[in-house]
Amino acid sequence: MFAWDGVPRSVRAWNRDQTLETAFQASAVWVYQALSRTAGQSTLSGALADFGYGNANIGAPDQLTTY
Repeated sequence: MFAWDGVPRSVRAWNRDQTLETAFQASAVWVYQALSRTAGQSTLSGALADFGYGNANIGAPDQLTTY
């Protein structure tokens, strides 16, 4: 379960607690950003490289949720 932080977002379906299933259905970006922060830059960069996804460059640590 991902607890909504109470910050109103432009998509109404995002403005509530989410499970991974509901986040996927609603494309709840804030959940994926939370997962990115939890995984960390090294893990995400390595996974993208392993998948052969683009250039696997996710930028600087402060860009972790915006790549």
